[in-house]
Amino acid sequence: MTRHADEVRTVGIDAVGVDCGAAVVAVDELCRGDAAHDRRVRALGMEARGVALPCDDPVVFGATAGRRVLEQLTPDERETIELLVFATECGLDLSKSLGGAVHRLLGLPGACRTLEFKQACYSGTAAVQLAAAVVATSPRPDARALVVTGDIGHHPLHSLPETVTGVGGVAVLVSAEPRIAALRPGLSGLHSDDVSDTLRPSYTQEVIDPDLSLLSYLECLRSCWQDYSARSPGADFMRDFDLLAMHTPFAAMVKGAHRTLTRDVVGLPPAEIQADFERRVEPSLAYVRRTGNMYTGTSLLCLISAVAHSGSREAATAGVFSYGSGCSAEFYGCDIAPGAADRVAGGGVREALDSRCPLSFDAYARLAGTDVPAGVRDTGVDLEAAQPVLRHVEKAGAPRLMLTGVQDYRRQYAWTDGFPR
Repeated sequence: MTRHADEVRTVGIDAVGVDCGAAVVAVDELCRGDAAHDRRVRALGMEARGVALPCDDPVVFGATAGRRVLEQLTPDERETIELLVFATECGLDLSKSLGGAVHRLLGLPGACRTLEFKQACYSGTAAVQLAAAVVATSPRPDARALVVTGDIGHHPLHSLPETVTGVGGVAVLVSAEPRIAALRPGLSGLHSDDVSDTLRPSYTQEVIDPDLSLLSYLECLRSCWQDYSARSPGADFMRDFDLLAMHTPFAAMVKGAHRTLTRDVVGLPPAEIQADFERRVEPSLAYVRRTGNMYTGTSLLCLISAVAHSGSREAATAGVFSYGSGCSAEFYGCDIAPGAADRVAGGGVREALDSRCPLSFDAYARLAGTDVPAGVRDTGVDLEAAQPVLRHVEKAGAPRLMLTGVQDYRRQYAWTDGFPR
């Protein structure tokens, strides 16, 4: 049946999956023996960060997260996925989308668009907005879209960015029956500019200007809210949203940004700012404090965390701020469905966090930078340093994708359990 052109379909997030890597190192380990470094790192408000193995890459993280979404669907429901968007700032090929590999590895239907988005950490949100538009306009009432993210941070040992930079992927299923969060079509506050606060000249090289990045983030937050308010007359930052989720390079940056907006725009006194932060923002930080910044998936992870830790099973509203260096940013609202926390729990996020293998600093240092870079023509994967983690993974029993080698520039992958069947 063909829909009328003026019919507005409710669309949003119906299922989620997260892969935050198989290994984790605590901030305490990263700071061991360096008191000055310890003081600086603790001020950032993070607890731990994920660690990449030699057999990890963006496809591994994105596909593993995507599989955790597919496992919540029936075979018939999987066949309704007509769009796959891979969001990453760690592209492995200058022409071919990483979505192609994920499409094959997940066994998705052939009648499906696949593409890759890049705009630093904002691209996960951009992918969700495209997915929502495709689902909303599809002639199929059961159309679905899958958005996956996957990234790896590459910062030098003993640097501040290293301590807050994670690895991993987030996957969200967008449908016209959103049991987690319904989006508000066309209602977003936007801001873009040309700012070189962070750059990736190559797959393994990151250049960052911390001060410029902080100023750009704050300017984008203010400008996005102003644009949102202009598009939605009467919008109220305090009353319209029960929860807030913001892109989180590190937790203290989000706390400072929230303080700036509520002080300068809303005019709250300090005591009320702190109470508002604890009530509306703190739930969104529970997961990211343990993963580190996962780049393109971080604002989505924070939204998932807000839903899971809000303490309520009732309907609610959330305001989400997504920022990507370079820069492009968006503030949007969504309506959290009753029982959304239970639906999020089905994605196994907490289990993924708790099942990771904890590393000492020495074990972490042996793994740092061992992932296979882009542009390699032929190579195997040396797993010697990763053996303790792989034994932990096998014992935990959670299936994962692994990079097994590169042949004539073509990356080879295998699931630990032979999926898909």
